[in-house]
Amino acid sequence: MGSFFRRHQKFILVLVILVLILSLANLVDSVFSDSDWGQGIVIDAIASLAGGIDLINSEVSDTFNVILNYNKVKQENARLKKEVKSLEWKVHQLKEVVKENARLRDLLSFKSRVPFEVIGAKVITKSADNWSRLITINRGRNSGLESKMLVVTYNGYLVGRVEKVTAYNAQVLLLSDPNFTISGLVAKEDSREVGIINGAISQKKELKMKRLPWNAEVKAGDQVITSGLSDTYPKGIIIGDVKEVKPDDHGLTRLAILEPFVDLNTFEEVLVITDF
Repeated sequence: MGSFFRRHQKFILVLVILVLILSLANLVDSVFSDSDWGQGIVIDAIASLAGGIDLINSEVSDTFNVILNYNKVKQENARLKKEVKSLEWKVHQLKEVVKENARLRDLLSFKSRVPFEVIGAKVITKSADNWSRLITINRGRNSGLESKMLVVTYNGYLVGRVEKVTAYNAQVLLLSDPNFTISGLVAKEDSREVGIINGAISQKKELKMKRLPWNAEVKAGDQVITSGLSDTYPKGIIIGDVKEVKPDDHGLTRLAILEPFVDLNTFEEVLVITDF
């Protein structure tokens, strides 16, 4: 109850003063109806009370103005916050467009440098776990894609091969998938060793290069490319670097562990080699 009076004390005071004014007015009529002196005193008192009411009304009005202005400021602040978020989103979108344009320029640059026929595609879905590593791209049979076509990044790093094709999309098997196989060549002058490269069942996304001769001159840091020994895949596509060389499980040949050049989790656009 006390808090109610504290919150509304100005309004209560106005009501009390009004009651007093009315009471004094009645008193003037009844007691001092024939006395100018008495009426003057009461009128002065009423004028003083009325002045108090004006002062209180002014303060109340100022309070209401503060409240109304606060609400306006609050609404304006909320509007500005929304506008800032909208502008931040537009800036983010523009940055993404700039990045995409840069990547597309890189794709076109690679296309002009290589003797292959290639077509650009955008990655639309990714599915990567220990057993199946696949992506889907937005090009398909209507764009000339066929199964077993190699897929590379803008700088020529091997990504994988086309596995399944529909009219408008294609599924790409990543080179880190255990089912991916390709012939690789150690690209250095004193050793042109050839081995079979497979993906590995591992979170590390490593590759295995098998069937290297026991005396093969292969060491960590050597670069491995596609061998081109068959008509299926072109020669010279960069696969990865040798991380480690060790005997295979049978001890008859050597095994090289490769690290792919491409980060298989980050690329967004690719090139499909349609002819070579």
